[in-house]
Amino acid sequence: MKLVLFVLLMGLVTPLAAEPAAFEARFQQERTTPGLDRAFRSEGRVHWVAGEELRWETESPFEHVYRLLPDRIIEIHPEGEAEEIRAEDAPWVVSLNELLMALMSGDQEQLAALFDVQPLAADDEDGMRFRLKPRDEALAEQIDAIEVVQGRWPEHIHIKEADGGHLDIRLSDHQGDRPDDEMLEVEDDS
Repeated sequence: MKLVLFVLLMGLVTPLAAEPAAFEARFQQERTTPGLDRAFRSEGRVHWVAGEELRWETESPFEHVYRLLPDRIIEIHPEGEAEEIRAEDAPWVVSLNELLMALMSGDQEQLAALFDVQPLAADDEDGMRFRLKPRDEALAEQIDAIEVVQGRWPEHIHIKEADGGHLDIRLSDHQGDRPDDEMLEVEDDS
């Protein structure tokens, strides 16, 4: 289940915007786990090609790659060995990829079906902040909430896990093509 949660969290590192053709950024992440005294830190690059692939490349403290494709997940270990999880062997891969596609593309209808989207701050020069609370009970058993800070690109994603763990992801050196006017709009109901 930790692999599923990790892969889900990787999907949040893309802009919540209308179908970006391609996206790339550097990431730094810190994971805290209940019962462990020290946080685990890693950094690398994330790549997204709409409808085709999400590639999460950890460069430090060791090299490791996850590739998410529409019908499978491929994990590539530092020594080059690859493990593949195919949709026909694990039906959850399709559900997970559907969820990730909604997150990647900023499909507001699908996103609203999966999460309760709550604004935390109004749009300004620094972007917007919002919280995603899972609607699905199975997902809510793993994730309490996800907080996102986004300008033109996502800048900070903080995942609060149901077991008390946290995953803090900071993005920089963004590159890609996405129109400025196609960002997710979060309505403030207050």
